[in-house]
Amino acid sequence: MHKKAIKEYAINILLLFMTCALLLVLCEGIARLSMNGPPKTDRNLLVVSDNPVLGFKMQPNFSGAVLGKEVKTNSHGFRDYEFIRERNDAYRVIIIGDSLTFGYGVYANQSYPKILERLLQKSGRYEVFNLGVPGYNTVQEAELLERSVDYAPDLVVMSFYYNDFDSTLQGHNTQPGIYEYIFNADVFLYSKSRLYQYLKFNLRNNLLIASLFQRASTTKHYENLIKTQSREYMDMRGAIGKIKDISRLSGIPVVWLMLPQITNAKPYPLVYVYGHVEDVLREEGFKIVNMDEVVQDRNMSGFRLDTMYDAHPNERYYELAAENLYREIMNISE
Repeated sequence: MHKKAIKEYAINILLLFMTCALLLVLCEGIARLSMNGPPKTDRNLLVVSDNPVLGFKMQPNFSGAVLGKEVKTNSHGFRDYEFIRERNDAYRVIIIGDSLTFGYGVYANQSYPKILERLLQKSGRYEVFNLGVPGYNTVQEAELLERSVDYAPDLVVMSFYYNDFDSTLQGHNTQPGIYEYIFNADVFLYSKSRLYQYLKFNLRNNLLIASLFQRASTTKHYENLIKTQSREYMDMRGAIGKIKDISRLSGIPVVWLMLPQITNAKPYPLVYVYGHVEDVLREEGFKIVNMDEVVQDRNMSGFRLDTMYDAHPNERYYELAAENLYREIMNISE
């Protein structure tokens, strides 16, 4: 009787597995027949870094597309023209951030660092280096700043977005082999499965869904990270301290740009999170540039990309970011 029960249990498990597999195949087929895929995105833009804190980096001299927009990186692995380390008489600004700084889903000249550069060059000799890397958080950005001081900037702009608390599988908390396995699995699934593309980019980033669940999920998650003094929060605080030390030792001033999330939820749900981070930055002596006008009484749908597969900002959002930074930099550099 015992052997019979084990056999029946094994058969049931096998049937369940086969049913799930058939359902996945069916859903994949429906996805391929009924949905257009997302705009072309080359998944080999990001490669594993030998720096355990960075975890990953952009591939140097890359040429491809992200969300259908051309992307080229220079020999340093950044989406910009070739950097010349030697100083000239131009006022040099480097901007460090994540996909919003990189310009995910827009052309390079539509990213806010390049819009800012054009604005500044109307007033004199300025150059702005875009060091944005999709997926980086504050810990990784602090590490990148430490490695970028030899560009000898006159000013550093660090950007903050609400999900900069999140761990991105950095080497200090994930074994490199495991990280590479997960990273490569994501690349493989994205390249092969229309269903995976849909689930990853539509359900996660859809503005309507994000708005409906904003207060109950995203907001509470990040508020709790702060209130519980979580490891993610303390890592971010440590990174801010590291950035302050780099600024002090190098003599290079640092300005923080606060980039708000695009959401139609009213009232704006991340007031506490952004307010707390701004308080921390002020306590550390940093200047802050925010974009309050973006979240005040506006339909924010007009600030996101015109695609169902991604909720990153569009050029209109980046123009506001550049204009706000421009005013602050003109005050500093004069």
